[in-house]
Amino acid sequence: MIESLQREIRDRFSTSGCNPRLVSDYNLYSSSVLQKLWSAEHYSRELKNLEIRWFWETSPVVYTQTADSYPAAPQTPTLNFDRYSRHVHLFMDGFFMNAMSVLDTLAHEIWTLYAFPQKPSRLYIGTVKKRLAHLHPSSELGKFLTRQLGQDWFDQFQRFRHCTTHESSIVYDKIQVSYEHLTRQVEGSDITLPDDPKIRPFTYRKRREATKYCTDTLGKIHSLVEKAHEKILLDTRRNNNIFPISRP
Repeated sequence: MIESLQREIRDRFSTSGCNPRLVSDYNLYSSSVLQKLWSAEHYSRELKNLEIRWFWETSPVVYTQTADSYPAAPQTPTLNFDRYSRHVHLFMDGFFMNAMSVLDTLAHEIWTLYAFPQKPSRLYIGTVKKRLAHLHPSSELGKFLTRQLGQDWFDQFQRFRHCTTHESSIVYDKIQVSYEHLTRQVEGSDITLPDDPKIRPFTYRKRREATKYCTDTLGKIHSLVEKAHEKILLDTRRNNNIFPISRP
């Protein structure tokens, strides 16, 4: 759906007689949004499919032949927690960084379509939201972004992304593990994220499960990107398909 909306915008943009450089920039940024979204989906899926049994290890058994030797008792495997933790952090870091990059590349895509002053050296989705509210107060996109980015889910998501990118690894709650000798089944508890990654020491009262949180957040970001393109098309039609979309 996002690709078809982008294609419609691209067709209108490329036939509007706009500066070819802007059209080229739009093509670059719109494809980047899809790439970052694909990457975020990849890391979310890898985290969901990560199995704790892959990180259980047993020490080799050394047999000594004696007259009264007995079969060795079955060993209980131990979890290589360092390896497991590194994989969890790898996938969480990849998810949070790419998921926010989806929105920041969307900001660059939006900037090519609307009439703004000189582009700042650092452009983020929050920058575009503020500029739209100030310079395009009647735009459907601006009103939509103000509503979406003011919600609690986005504030929490920003905190996780900032923590993993600029501060530290997100220390999750200790994993509880068990091993059943008869069935050789390995079980581990859920990965629980901290209530607020900006507050130390971390607390875990909300029992925020990592894979569900990433899946739910990815769904919100996907919906935001899709609806943002729908709002862009509404603003485009109101501007008689003329680009860049002018200020009122």
